Amino acid sequence: MKYFSLLFLLIGTFKINAQSTIYHPFPDSNAVWNGILLSGTVPPFPGISGGFHYQLLNKDTIVGLYNYRRINSITAGWLPSLIGIRQDIPNKKVYGVYNGSLNDTLLYDFNLNIGDTFSARPLTYCNDPSIVNSVDSILINGTYRKRINFNSSVSFIEGIGSTTGLVEYNCFEGMSELCIFYNELDTFKGSSLCNQLNKVDDFKLKYVSISPNLLQDNTNPTIYNTLNIPIDIKVLNQFGETKISIKNLDKSIQLDFNPFSVGLYFVIVSTINGEQLTEKILKE
Repeated sequence: MKYFSLLFLLIGTFKINAQSTIYHPFPDSNAVWNGILLSGTVPPFPGISGGFHYQLLNKDTIVGLYNYRRINSITAGWLPSLIGIRQDIPNKKVYGVYNGSLNDTLLYDFNLNIGDTFSARPLTYCNDPSIVNSVDSILINGTYRKRINFNSSVSFIEGIGSTTGLVEYNCFEGMSELCIFYNELDTFKGSSLCNQLNKVDDFKLKYVSISPNLLQDNTNPTIYNTLNIPIDIKVLNQFGETKISIKNLDKSIQLDFNPFSVGLYFVIVSTINGEQLTEKILKE
């Protein structure tokens, strides 16, 4: 019986170690990171300052000396816009490059141990290094992923990113939250804070915006759906006639106003919960 118990213990220990030592790289395409940016921490809910949306495309881009997997991003205006990532899988590292830069920035290092320091938000203006508090594993869709936990309330998760998104972190007066990550195989939902914020009236419409409002030189307005929630879109002219009608759209879209005559238009965006956003668009 003692031999059996010892054998069982050894097998169990091997399984736990195996689960946390198999490296899981980032996907190479068809992945999406959605999240929220928060400012302030006044109860009952922090203030919402914006959202972020990253889509990893099935195409490459060359910037400087490196080849990156292309990223399509929509972020709050003051944050750098990530345009590509590249992976060093043998060394368990992920690098990124942002719009307007040739710098190759180390975003993630999954070799870190307790006590190591690292910039857990390298593309923002928070340059103070974070310290690794602990290293453990998290079970996601039946697979254990290594998780590195920092003293700055940020955690890195293999193959997914961080609990604050892909690169964002509002260091001055708030924070950011990864609400959902998904690709063809895996889905990961962030903290309960995202669920709490869903209870706020018209929270979802805070992540739907329309710009520009003034159309000149054949420009067209874009509806930014940063959380990919299902929306209905209707465009009316100044006489109340429907010019565009789109149902159950779960992504951002650029509307084609080129066939329309000069004048005032109304863009109405509705959610399945009856929330509604109306914007005036002037075509000159």
